[in-house]
Amino acid sequence: MKQVEFYNWVLPPDAWNKKPHLSRWKMSREEAEKRYPGATPDERTREVRDCPETPEEFQANQMVGYRTKP
Repeated sequence: MKQVEFYNWVLPPDAWNKKPHLSRWKMSREEAEKRYPGATPDERTREVRDCPETPEEFQANQMVGYRTKP
């Protein structure tokens, strides 16, 4: 599994927000760079998540109640 850091981001001003503001959701660095160029992470909100990379890891991490029948 790959560990990925997620943060709330300080987003640059836009048409609706005249000042920089904190995002309401967490994003990885890659996602924030793609969606909001110039955004900076709020280090206080850092969260590390284990993200599965292979089909076996996805299946191993499914909740038991949601597993499909083979």
